[in-house]
Amino acid sequence: MRPKIYSCYSDSHLPLLHQHFLPSIPPWADLVLRKVPQACPSGTYRSEGWGTTMEAKVRMILEAIESEKQTFIVSDVDIHFYDFRLSDLGFNSTIACQQDRGTYCCGFMMIKPSLIARCVFEATLEAIPSFNSEQRAFNQIGLPKHLSVPGLVELLPEKFWNCPTGLKLDIPIPMDIALHHGNWVEGVSDKLKLMDEVSRRIGMREGAR
Repeated sequence: MRPKIYSCYSDSHLPLLHQHFLPSIPPWADLVLRKVPQACPSGTYRSEGWGTTMEAKVRMILEAIESEKQTFIVSDVDIHFYDFRLSDLGFNSTIACQQDRGTYCCGFMMIKPSLIARCVFEATLEAIPSFNSEQRAFNQIGLPKHLSVPGLVELLPEKFWNCPTGLKLDIPIPMDIALHHGNWVEGVSDKLKLMDEVSRRIGMREGAR
């Protein structure tokens, strides 16, 4: 069976969905795409209604854990895939996450469906109202409650890339990145600016080879 990429979006994120995410989906993967209500009017991280949208995302993850028999991918739509290969799914832990300065990013994850994965995300879902963020709930509640389980979680390598300097983009883009995640900027407009510029630079680099 082909691996699945699970993703959800609301109307505010349609430009990211159509300009970067959908055109770059790897040909070896099947996409499960879900539209969720615009509970966060601004579509901006941790603004009013953000947590409600993230609850919908985590419920989607829990449904996937129940229905999938093999590793699946969870991806936000502010991601552009570049050299993401099927072999990248060969990680050792139950959950593999992109890293955000050493913490676990919920914007891109690969998950092996299991009872422990379900427990982690059930605890995360329950904690979201306290943080207005699924990522903070995951890092501060969902994972810590279960870290005694061997092989629970790992950070993905640098080629699963984001730019911690945001729009400054003043650090080199690694060669042959699997993807770029347009986080470390807030708001759809700035995400598009960042992702467009990363695409432009990668295109220039490829053209120079």
